[in-house]
Amino acid sequence: MNNRGLKGNEKDNYCIPSRKRKYKIKLENGKIVYVDYETFKRIMKSKWNDWKFKDRSSRCQISNGHGGLKRCIQDCKKCNYFRNGELISLDELYEKYNLHIADSSQSIIDKLNEREINDALWEAISTLKPVDQKILKLFSEGISERDISRILNIPRTTINYRKNKCFEKLKELLKDYYY
Repeated sequence: MNNRGLKGNEKDNYCIPSRKRKYKIKLENGKIVYVDYETFKRIMKSKWNDWKFKDRSSRCQISNGHGGLKRCIQDCKKCNYFRNGELISLDELYEKYNLHIADSSQSIIDKLNEREINDALWEAISTLKPVDQKILKLFSEGISERDISRILNIPRTTINYRKNKCFEKLKELLKDYYY
């Protein structure tokens, strides 16, 4: 339906489709309005994202063949492990399907070892010259050599040289922590 022959207010009536406004959107109150493609896309994008999230979160996680997990993309009704809406316990997965799920969290011992090594590293860094300490601190914060050279007003090649010398010295100081 086109707008020719319509009077003033009728041209702006979003309840009637037009050549430009041919996409239908149902409002929360049940009313239907017609909008252009860009408006339709902008309004529907969040709904599409919600639908996609709900679909993905309802899908099973299956082995990816490399020791990890991935989302299943098969039709759930044809799946051997079809979920009927009930939660599956990890014990049930082990008993029925012999599925082992690795614990990816760090153990207390690993955390303590990491903290000990980190403390030893920063203690070793504190024995270096103040300018080298500053270079390593900035580098540990993810700042590039170029930016460090600008911050400290030292040539980039000097920053690179000093950083590498510091790493050699730290390797020597921390050799007991690595095998």
